[in-house]
Amino acid sequence: MRLSLVISTLTCGGAERVISLLANEWVRRGHVVQLVTLDSETPFFALDERVELVQLGCEAPSPTSLHALWNLFRSVRALRRCFRTFGTEAVVAFTTRVNVKALMAAHPVRVPVVVSERADPESNPQPGFWRRLVDRWYPRAARVVVQTSAVAEYFARRGVGRLTVIPNPVEELPTIRRTPGKSFLWLAVARLNPEKGIDLLLRAWAVSVRSQNSRLRILGDGPLRTELEAVDGVRVFGPPTDRRAGIVSFEVQGAHPHDVAQVLDWEGVAVRAGHHCNQPLMAKLGVPATTRASFYLYTVPEEIDRLVAGIEKARKVFS
Repeated sequence: MRLSLVISTLTCGGAERVISLLANEWVRRGHVVQLVTLDSETPFFALDERVELVQLGCEAPSPTSLHALWNLFRSVRALRRCFRTFGTEAVVAFTTRVNVKALMAAHPVRVPVVVSERADPESNPQPGFWRRLVDRWYPRAARVVVQTSAVAEYFARRGVGRLTVIPNPVEELPTIRRTPGKSFLWLAVARLNPEKGIDLLLRAWAVSVRSQNSRLRILGDGPLRTELEAVDGVRVFGPPTDRRAGIVSFEVQGAHPHDVAQVLDWEGVAVRAGHHCNQPLMAKLGVPATTRASFYLYTVPEEIDRLVAGIEKARKVFS
């Protein structure tokens, strides 16, 4: 079968990992697989050489409603052309807005589309325009795949009939034996968005630490890596700057992360300190914990300067 798999990007992320796994597995089973992205970024996950990668490069900012409509039209047109050229027999699409675009593109060419909804629409709702498109097009999908029964119930209430619950795949993990005298390290690798449930993981670790010697770690990402690395005695964790998000985890040599967080608090800067649900990686990196700063659209340069100044103060206090 000739399969077209569609996603916005193949940069680092959970949906990107799963769709890459599917593409690789299906070509191993003898299918002809085309993996289509709307952007032109370099894929993060390894792809089988038999997977045909098509990068449409049609993603663009949408500062106004007219821009959004034009970009939607461009994406749907490009996908439809791609399906016709490839001779697609079935489409598998990932993430809400790409799902809608794939359904719209495949409808005139009469190709069945399976969409994978990766978010909980109740905790992470789409804007009104996209929500209406989801309500119109999801019922036309050959199958809507969700990750939890709660999300399946949500779509069932909105008239989607062909629903299947499939959680994320987890590869078989090696057996871990505890060495006497050594601590456990908890590790979580995820975008630190509220819908990821990191707060629940932190509470679970807080309970476990009472009965066992354990540590917790989350490595993050963010735009301040260059500035933080310029401060002597500061070690920043995470990928290169061009592959970072709005999270930066770091340590100040000679100071415990909780002490650094306290100094920053005195300076009016709020950060998180601890293992951040990532203990195995912390053990490998040889650190007890990290301090984590988070940035978003509302972060202003003055706040960044205050953070850097606070880190320098902490370094001097504990040096």
